[in-house]
Amino acid sequence: MAQKPIGYYGEFRPTGVDTSAARRLEAIAGLADQVGDIAFQIGAKKAEQVGAEKGAKAAKEYAAKLAKPQPEVGPPEEIVAPETRKGFLASMSIQDQAYNTALKSGYLAQVSTDAKQEVERIAAQYPNDMQAFQSNARQYTQGLLQGVGDDFRDSIEATVNNYVTNAETSVFKNEIATNRAQANASRQLAMNLYDDEAASLARAGDSDQAIVNQANYDLVIDSMVVTGDLSVDKAQIAKDSLSRRIQQQTQIGELERIIFDEDLSTREQYEKGLQFVNRIRAADLTDIGPEDKDKLISVLDGRIDSLRVDLSREESEISVEQGRVISDLMIDANTRRRPSQDIIEDTNKLYDDGDITYNQRTSIITTVSKVSQAEINKSESISKVAMARADDTTAKPLEKDANIYYDEFEANFIGNPAEQALFVQDTGVVPSRMKERLETDINSGDPVRMEQAIELIDRVDELPGMFGQLVTAGQEAFATQVVTLSEVMPMDQAVKEARRIVDPTNAAYIESRRKVIKDQKYPEKYSKWTDDAIGGLMVDMPVGAALTQAENQFGILFENYFTNGMNASQAQQKAASIMETNWTDSEFGVMPYAPEQYYSGISGKELRDQAYTQASAQADKLINRDNVYLLTNDHTARTASRGRPEYIVMYQEEDGTLSTIFNEVTGQNLYWYPDVDQAIERQKEEVKKAMQIKRSAGITGEEAALAATYLQPI
Repeated sequence: MAQKPIGYYGEFRPTGVDTSAARRLEAIAGLADQVGDIAFQIGAKKAEQVGAEKGAKAAKEYAAKLAKPQPEVGPPEEIVAPETRKGFLASMSIQDQAYNTALKSGYLAQVSTDAKQEVERIAAQYPNDMQAFQSNARQYTQGLLQGVGDDFRDSIEATVNNYVTNAETSVFKNEIATNRAQANASRQLAMNLYDDEAASLARAGDSDQAIVNQANYDLVIDSMVVTGDLSVDKAQIAKDSLSRRIQQQTQIGELERIIFDEDLSTREQYEKGLQFVNRIRAADLTDIGPEDKDKLISVLDGRIDSLRVDLSREESEISVEQGRVISDLMIDANTRRRPSQDIIEDTNKLYDDGDITYNQRTSIITTVSKVSQAEINKSESISKVAMARADDTTAKPLEKDANIYYDEFEANFIGNPAEQALFVQDTGVVPSRMKERLETDINSGDPVRMEQAIELIDRVDELPGMFGQLVTAGQEAFATQVVTLSEVMPMDQAVKEARRIVDPTNAAYIESRRKVIKDQKYPEKYSKWTDDAIGGLMVDMPVGAALTQAENQFGILFENYFTNGMNASQAQQKAASIMETNWTDSEFGVMPYAPEQYYSGISGKELRDQAYTQASAQADKLINRDNVYLLTNDHTARTASRGRPEYIVMYQEEDGTLSTIFNEVTGQNLYWYPDVDQAIERQKEEVKKAMQIKRSAGITGEEAALAATYLQPI
């Protein structure tokens, strides 16, 4: 834009006068010049100040217009100083010059500030996108320079470009960091997938595909080493970790294929599984270290322990006569009252006939073979216990005798709480080894072993005079809490909550919450709260029985949630929700762990028929079929976690009282569960009879389908 010169603010034109007078003053011209110089200096300073203030104000106003560049806004008009003048009038050009100088300086400073802020704003908007930043910065720079005059363009362009260059460096670094983070996240996801798939394939027995996934995993690891995102040492640790996992899952999978082989009996599954675990225990596993091998063996032992429980349950029911025969053999073996060869022959025959287990046979024959005095003393102790267990009242085994016997035959008791409790009942002694293993099991964190330990405590405490003999007060408190809570929640959750309750660090808080429960008399409300939740569903239950159980469970749930920090309303709602879920309709009324939920393929009629048969046989009298009920407790909850809940059978007497079926030998509750195979066979027979009745008249399409399912071709 052309610069416009600005002249004086006004011109001084003297009127015509007598010049002669002026000439007469030339003599004193020197004086006039001095006065003019002084006046000029004073005026110049004032003019310079005024011009600078005006220029700065103009620059600020114009720069404000350029905050958002507009093509129609041009640079400010610059004042060009006129020619130099003498005298007082020269002060005006000085003001103009100061105005121009301030205008230029202020304008450039303001534009520079605005440009810096705008570039920083664009960088903040696109902190890790170089392309977007450059595009927006370029558009801004072009728009800004369109409104700048030629005299300012080069200076402003250089300044803005410098700001853009500095910002580009930061954006570029951010973009690289972002891209690297995204790449690492993708690679980590791929590693996790390869890791899990390799483990699953190894467990399924597909070792080839497991190796392929491991190779892919290693490739991803190596790529991270190349890019510097993972050190060589950490890369090797990750590779070794997957190798160990594949090895572990391979062994676990092989064991599971053995113990879940339906073509093998439970005994064969157990023996083959035990052989496999022992083989792993003795093997030199090069891919895993000693600690990982121990962890693997612990997992495998847990599988075997669970199978051993099932095996023990199958083999635990031996007739009284068989028990006496075995006891007599054990007495003979320990006292040498018969020739060793005769004892061995009789033992082998019992084993071949399936009347004694492999461990029992081994124990008897091993006992026969021992000859030292120490072994004789040991045999005498074993004999006393064996006689006591055979109901010989003359036998008086001491505590040491019971310990010796239990140590010798511990393998026959492990994993079988019922048999362990029976031993305590027979001898009146809790063996030291039983206590030691119980303490280990209860703190193992293994749900199966903990369940067995808690069941043992429960059974032993029911024996007269044995309460508190098996465990310490702290263990008893923990076990009691687990037993109580397991009625209303899964075993793992019950264990977790029990540990919280018995933890000394939580004692003060829990006690304060329990005091609130007592002070607010919440237990008095459990009956109504329970009735509100499930009362309407319990009209067919015997009076008082199920409702009392439901109220107890509601109270357990409410108090657990309340001591966990919920308020009363929240705890009540949570307890009600769980009760509504757990208590379902059944042939036997509304109850928790209803058999229909676990034993598929059995009709309600069949369930009641089987329970009635059990109750009638045990009661040894005629009872009303419709008055047979099932009662659940913590034992039911524990067995339900394994998929086969066991129930206490009750029946209502003619006078309305409820009687419970007990084990006549132990005096403890008799637990019952339905026979699925029996029910299916009975259903087949009923269908067959129905088909035979209608055979003469022909059969319908529906009946033909039933016949194809349950009958041989006719």
